[in-house]
Amino acid sequence: MTRTEKEQVRTYKIRICEPVLADKKQIREHVLADRERIREHARADRERIREQVRADYEPPDTVCNVCAEEFGPHNPPKSIPCGHILCGSCVVRVCERSSQRITPCCPFCRESFDSDVVRSVPVDYEAAEAKAPPTHWQASVQSHRDAAFRKVYEEFKTKEASRIRADVQRLEDKAVNIACKSSSVAELNSICNELQDWLSREYNKVPEGEHVSLLMSAALLRSILNERTKHTKGTESTKGAES
Repeated sequence: MTRTEKEQVRTYKIRICEPVLADKKQIREHVLADRERIREHARADRERIREQVRADYEPPDTVCNVCAEEFGPHNPPKSIPCGHILCGSCVVRVCERSSQRITPCCPFCRESFDSDVVRSVPVDYEAAEAKAPPTHWQASVQSHRDAAFRKVYEEFKTKEASRIRADVQRLEDKAVNIACKSSSVAELNSICNELQDWLSREYNKVPEGEHVSLLMSAALLRSILNERTKHTKGTESTKGAES
């Protein structure tokens, strides 16, 4: 091969690779611009799944030993003189069921008490929940939450991977069909734009090794499109000159 031929081959390679490099640069810019948005969506999805799991497995707080209702701001604990703790609703019911001649008595030790000496038990529920070590039951529930979350998240990743593989196969088949037949400039431009748009959205989700195939398909179609466009313009110029 002569030096002139080598220079021609080198020039042709550079001309072919220029659209590839331009496409890769544009794809990289799109990926960098969309990466944070994709991460935000992924974090939102994970948080949504966690909230769903928490809603299904919410452990109870400390409960009243009489009615088994949870203590809380809406149902505060009350202390009677004997030292036992009841919820406010149970204290009211015990007092209402006692007749005027019989004083209320503790449902546990049967010690009488006067409703005027019932005292509220001050509780900082948020601080108590934050400082209290997890019980065995709470640890078991947390483990179950984590397992349920992992299961849901793995199912989500599997479905996402299947969708990506299906899209890659579809786009590659479409690119091959377009490249192997005498396609119009509009068809070539449409598939090139579709490939570029898809890669800009899904580039970081495509498994390793499949990026190259799609990038090469995009470069091949872009090269064919450029040649077809030049040929069409040249034909139109010739016809215009003849007329």
